[in-house]
Amino acid sequence: MSVRSYKTKAGTRWEYAIDLPRGLDGKRRQRRVAGFATKADAVAAEMAERVDRRRGVWADPSTATVAEWLEEWLAETEPRVVPGTLRDYRAIGRAHLLPLLGPVRLSDLTPARVEAALRQLGRDRTPATVNRALAVLRMALARAVVLGVLPRNPTDHVLRRPASAARAARPAWTAAQARAFLAAADAAGDPMRALWRYLLDTGCRKGEALALAWPDLDLDAGTARVWRTVRKDAAGREVVGPRTKTGRERVLTLAPATVAALRAHRAGQLARKVRLRPVWQETGLVFDNGRGGMMPTATLDDRLARAQRGLGLPRLAPHGLRHTSATLAVLAGVPLPVVQRRLGHASITMTVDIYAHVGLADDRLASGALGAPGVDGPPRSACAPAGQRRSRPRTAASSPRG
Repeated sequence: MSVRSYKTKAGTRWEYAIDLPRGLDGKRRQRRVAGFATKADAVAAEMAERVDRRRGVWADPSTATVAEWLEEWLAETEPRVVPGTLRDYRAIGRAHLLPLLGPVRLSDLTPARVEAALRQLGRDRTPATVNRALAVLRMALARAVVLGVLPRNPTDHVLRRPASAARAARPAWTAAQARAFLAAADAAGDPMRALWRYLLDTGCRKGEALALAWPDLDLDAGTARVWRTVRKDAAGREVVGPRTKTGRERVLTLAPATVAALRAHRAGQLARKVRLRPVWQETGLVFDNGRGGMMPTATLDDRLARAQRGLGLPRLAPHGLRHTSATLAVLAGVPLPVVQRRLGHASITMTVDIYAHVGLADDRLASGALGAPGVDGPPRSACAPAGQRRSRPRTAASSPRG
């Protein structure tokens, strides 16, 4: 029975016990409240607490601070995330959350207090940094709610900070500019030209492209399986990770010109392998470092910068090729859910936030058509559910096919 009596010098007193959710260590937890003069008082208090718990207005009078809870949450989270992600969470907590909220007790944390801390952080940090700090705090406190340490998440109604107009602008090429870049790379015999075409065609992240292996490609069907990415390990070294950024794999349809470029790239790689056999690394990666090993992301950045020199085009980083691919897909009329799946965004909300403003009224971007005669034919895009293969690529308009 949850209500029982006990003896004191002042006479009989009553207490009640109520089970709490199990702690981070998996052990059973109980809360006991004593000092009631009558059994009826103890029963009434217990019932009131149970009602408050169901309504979500009860708070465990824990003395844990935000700093202490973040450490517990990070320890519990460690087995479920890659080392680089855990390192980022820890760095964000240490640099941005602990100085402002670390000493605050969880039970004293309110939406207003969180808002005040984020406003203070935003005085000398970018909106993106503030949003990352909010995201980490929100995840940690959500776990506290699940475990019964908090009745509700104080960050639930705290809004993300909008980026400034200058930071929100994402540079992208027109279709004509994308075609000009690919034509220049082909004419110069750029050894990375298949990679540039692949990035513009699929809109993949650069880490996903560098993790692509030949078994992931079905060139007869014209598809690529995207399921891994390059990430940093606990020591900060770049490695091929076992999953993509969002943990979801996707199968993308490739344009015929991309398939042809990959076949030519494969032939060139096999010739290099024969020539460099004593030092060749057998990794199976499609886009290697010249000796079969993994290409560092910094090398990709540098090679792309060099490939754009003298062309008179707006300078783009690798992510700009991804943005160009998605922007031209939207301008071509591809539905946003298809663009989302093709890009591998975690939610349609992210895709809408970035690309809903793109419209055919933007003559600068809509002026070209990548499907110009002599290049690839009509622009196309498709994204198949993970694990499926299509015998023929679909013909919906999409991203730059030059």
